[in-house]
Amino acid sequence: MSFFLQKFRDGIKSLTQYEFSTVRGPSGRSSSIIHSNITGERAMTLSAVFACIKIISEDVGGLPYFVYRRAKSGISIADSHSVYGLLHDSPNPDMTAIQFREALTSHALLCGSAYAKIERSRSDSKRIIALWPLMPYQVRRDQDYNNRVTWFYMKPNGTQEQIPNENLFQLHGFGTNGINGLNVMQYARDVIGLGLSQQEYASRFFAQNQTPDIVLKHPHSIGPDGVAGVKKSWKEHFQGEDKWFSPAILQENMDIVQLRPNNQQSQLIEQRSAQVLEVCRVFRMPPHKLAEMGRATWGNISAQNTQYYNETLRPWLVRWEQGCNMRLLGFDSGYYAEHEIAGMLRGDFDMQTRGFRTLLASGVYSINEVRGYLNLNPISGGEEHFIQMNQGTVQAVAENIVQ
Repeated sequence: MSFFLQKFRDGIKSLTQYEFSTVRGPSGRSSSIIHSNITGERAMTLSAVFACIKIISEDVGGLPYFVYRRAKSGISIADSHSVYGLLHDSPNPDMTAIQFREALTSHALLCGSAYAKIERSRSDSKRIIALWPLMPYQVRRDQDYNNRVTWFYMKPNGTQEQIPNENLFQLHGFGTNGINGLNVMQYARDVIGLGLSQQEYASRFFAQNQTPDIVLKHPHSIGPDGVAGVKKSWKEHFQGEDKWFSPAILQENMDIVQLRPNNQQSQLIEQRSAQVLEVCRVFRMPPHKLAEMGRATWGNISAQNTQYYNETLRPWLVRWEQGCNMRLLGFDSGYYAEHEIAGMLRGDFDMQTRGFRTLLASGVYSINEVRGYLNLNPISGGEEHFIQMNQGTVQAVAENIVQ
């Protein structure tokens, strides 16, 4: 196992135990009213939070990611560039590309920012040979003696490593200062705390509830022996499958009181559903992605999936692309990174067919380009672009008839 991977794994436990309460919120208060000590690990135990982070991270990491080259002859995939293999296949000997991008995206979602150390070739400092993820809370921004931005990484052994700004890849979420992303877990503390409290209440109610179904009420005090006799007699006559629905007979003016939990009156299910929507608001996640189908129909699922890409996923894809263009490729290098999102935006077969037909008829796509989107082999003559010629002005049509 490599040295960097060992340090990365050593920090995972610390990440889950990292107390977000150590950072005060914008109002200056440091804890939730309900949960005073929400850690990353506890936040992830809330199913809505876990699902949001998992879905976004998996979708970002699973999309094909390419490096392209701009030239006068057109745009082509630069599969010979050193960064291409790092983003598309494997950023280092111990990780695949999807594992790397999932990890950094989840860091940015949890902590607001994600970092990876850039390893360069010793013989060519411009050539990047590996990317190593760092735990975000162990990275600190600072300035050196020349007022240049530098970074300090706290190693698991307690020593610090200084990393130049050009050797640190950065992925930041939404922020207000243009430098760091905001800690979502900190700002959504009360939302997550309420959801955790509801979840824990329901778990303890079904696991530890000892509320009896009924209470037998006697008009007089019958003493310990009398209580034991009544309980024994009741069990003998009414407990067991063969005694279900047997009529009960009460003596000595005894009364029976049935106890019912008030979860229905407290609207526990409705409250938990409402907290799912609250978490969805934090992550801009359509509720149907978390199996909350209250407002979804078969007719609008396709539109909601498109909305998910535009409003939830696309900002993270842009952050990745611009971060790679700035830190790994350079804006003026002639190369740029971009995700392939055509497969995600495909609708049902009927919508897809109509879209391809329109683009073929207008000459935008060739037959082989459409076959490429469908993962089919090209055919002979399929590179030609065609347009329909059956429309024109009345005068032009008349002139053709005369000729």
